[in-house]
Amino acid sequence: MLLLGSLILGLMGNATEMGLAIGAGAIGLVFLNLEQIASLKAAGIEIITKDQKEQLLAVIEKETEPSFIKTEAFSTDDQTKEVVKALKNQRFTWRYLNGLVKDTGLPKEKVKQSLDWLLDNDLGRKSKGDKGDIWSLTQKGREVFLEHKK
Repeated sequence: MLLLGSLILGLMGNATEMGLAIGAGAIGLVFLNLEQIASLKAAGIEIITKDQKEQLLAVIEKETEPSFIKTEAFSTDDQTKEVVKALKNQRFTWRYLNGLVKDTGLPKEKVKQSLDWLLDNDLGRKSKGDKGDIWSLTQKGREVFLEHKK
């Protein structure tokens, strides 16, 4: 009905008026269905409805999801388990190397080796304290080593 006027103007030979009527009719159609529209481009006249947008998003998500599920497994030796237990000590957030050595009963070199392994696997973090380097577990490390309690 909105475009009937442009058809009559076209038959009468009034091209300019016909173009304006078509533009006005298109704008009228847009406003009639405004709640359905998710995206609208101007000069290129690209209108995407909410349903179309959801469908496009589903296609994009399907095409970009990984073809496998990534899982990580960590096999730790007894010395690393002892270091993790010491890092999870509820009394401390950060631990110095000497404190970890004292709690684990392991030589400094073995404790340092375990700490380096934790850092390399994003299970531990290292920072600077008043008396030197300090270590703690990351959130990922706490989740991985949930079963090790002290």
